Amino acid sequence: MDQFPRLYALEVNKDCVIADRCQDGNWEWSWIRQINGGHITDQLLVLRCLLENVNITKGSDSWSCDLDIEGRFTVKSAHIHIDEVIIHSSNIPTQWNKYAPIKVNVLIWRVLLHKIPTRLNLSGRGIEVHSLLCPTCDRCVEDTNHVFLFCEVAAQIWS
Repeated sequence: MDQFPRLYALEVNKDCVIADRCQDGNWEWSWIRQINGGHITDQLLVLRCLLENVNITKGSDSWSCDLDIEGRFTVKSAHIHIDEVIIHSSNIPTQWNKYAPIKVNVLIWRVLLHKIPTRLNLSGRGIEVHSLLCPTCDRCVEDTNHVFLFCEVAAQIWS
């Protein structure tokens, strides 16, 4: 109804569900009139493309997770997936320190991956910054190492 308003306007039974339109794997609709072209044909083509890989079953809907053999989501399976697939190339595991707050763990992880929004990182992402220099010391390019280790303020905090 929302994505394909012109097709919805032509549907005879506006209270039907998608499963009502799939008969033995074939999609069949009941239109008020024949579809002759234009935007309506375009919408029908897009709808057919979206439904190409849809499989309607008789059972009730359920959630499943591809990360686990049994189809269940577990935190362990997510950690394994992140460690082995997503950040495998960085060799930085997602093992958290259980004594530190989660926000500290996440901050350290992002620092190690150089994902802190420093001026250098923002510039590299196409965001316009007026200067790459650190706004605190105005001497060095503001990157992750500078912010957390080499800036005068950071050095004073660490000492």
